[in-house]
Amino acid sequence: MFCTQCGTKNPEGSAHCFNCGQDMGKPPARPLTTGKASAAAAARPQAAPTEFGRVDIAGRALVIAEQQISFGDQRLQTSAVAGIRYGIYKHYINGIRSSRSYGIWLTDNASVMQIECAKGFFVSDSTVQKRYEDSLKALYQAVMVPLIQRFLVALDTGNDFSVGDLTFNKSGMHRAGTLGAVERGFHKLLGGEQRAEERERQHRYLSWNQYGGHSFDSGNLRLHRGNTVWAQFALRETWNAVCLGPLFDFLCEDGRLWQFVNR
Repeated sequence: MFCTQCGTKNPEGSAHCFNCGQDMGKPPARPLTTGKASAAAAARPQAAPTEFGRVDIAGRALVIAEQQISFGDQRLQTSAVAGIRYGIYKHYINGIRSSRSYGIWLTDNASVMQIECAKGFFVSDSTVQKRYEDSLKALYQAVMVPLIQRFLVALDTGNDFSVGDLTFNKSGMHRAGTLGAVERGFHKLLGGEQRAEERERQHRYLSWNQYGGHSFDSGNLRLHRGNTVWAQFALRETWNAVCLGPLFDFLCEDGRLWQFVNR
């Protein structure tokens, strides 16, 4: 979707333009011509907060609104949500499913809200799936789009943002961990200390020029260097890994990534 004020393309569902801050649901701002008009506008009643979705999960209402997300007796301020993760887990014994989880987690860095969409006895797979999909559809608008916008702003302004053990900035992706002693020793044995150092550098850093795209497999997001996997995240376990797919889709469209990292 494109901003009506500055023309910048933003992630689908954005509430505000990451470039100029324009409310994406309103026409372009125009200057008011008189003090009376300004006073009249201020006197108009404010619109009710937007509700993105309401889902019944085994008798507990999940309400996702512009100002607050509530689930049973749990509450989080929507604007304070700093992390989201979700995923499906099924356990089988001798080919028979013994348990299932359609879990969603939200955090404001002070507390964690857990939403289990598979809760309840004798609940059909279709009902659980619908709860899960309806919840994620609403949370995409309320939580994921603002998080993606924060990442875009950080990248655009030369700041860092982190997901899991990776830090992202204008130069590329940086991994906090080092090669294990066994793998480093293997490369040293094959090519000496110089090869081990080069392999360590490749392990810890991936430039945008070398970024080969991303893929999904069995609940994991994989980041590629060329055709090889450089890093991967379990979407169910890693905070905000679910935001990276839409973020990279947006950045890689029409060469937009280079507009961010080169300015």
